[in-house]
Amino acid sequence: MIRHGYTWIAIGLIAALVLLQVRDNMLLQHETEQPAKAISAMIGEDPELGPALAAADTEDTRPLTTWLVRASDLRRQRLARLILASTIGTDGSHTMPDDRSGWSTRFRLLAFLQLGTGLAALDHQVDNALAYTLAMGSGVVPTPADLAIAVQIAERIERRLRVDPDHSLWDTLGCVRFLQGDWAKAKEAFAAANEQLAKQPKDEPGRAISEPLYRSRLEAATHNLNPAPNTALRDIPRDLRP
Repeated sequence: MIRHGYTWIAIGLIAALVLLQVRDNMLLQHETEQPAKAISAMIGEDPELGPALAAADTEDTRPLTTWLVRASDLRRQRLARLILASTIGTDGSHTMPDDRSGWSTRFRLLAFLQLGTGLAALDHQVDNALAYTLAMGSGVVPTPADLAIAVQIAERIERRLRVDPDHSLWDTLGCVRFLQGDWAKAKEAFAAANEQLAKQPKDEPGRAISEPLYRSRLEAATHNLNPAPNTALRDIPRDLRP
């Protein structure tokens, strides 16, 4: 009887954990729809977070790095998702009306670069968003320092692409290689981005922006790889709004 009692206790605990997971997923979905409000709520829960985020916005990541070291995995993951939602879209993709959307908060993501979130899939989203923002988010050619970090992350993105050939990852990789002047690798990456996007549903969010953008980037990389006589190299097409 005691053994059966333990069995029912275990079943009850598993059911409770499942319900908690469902609740947490619903809460997260709600929060990422209003990320600024949710981040404010996190700051209200933890007085050290507000100054840490403010410091990161002035390009000093040390206080936020300290906060991340002390935080639990769940709190790091929650913050990472909210930062992604507030800067480049709730699903972690970078298909957005203006490439500059995440530029002002890029150092919030940069704080996660070495520490990670404790969740591999989320780390890949942070990598993708950060590399793309550093390469494209300023609206001008990135500084050597920003490009160096983007190149570092691109090596991880290449490894990720072996198991997850996502079109946004290919596009980010293409942008970094393009800005390095590696036209061949940029062309290969943009071609793969176009190919992978073509496999997605026609109504995929952001496709109306991404499809022509990927094509124009592929054309620019192709031109720069073998430019016609007396023609200048092309700049990378940017999805910027006035």
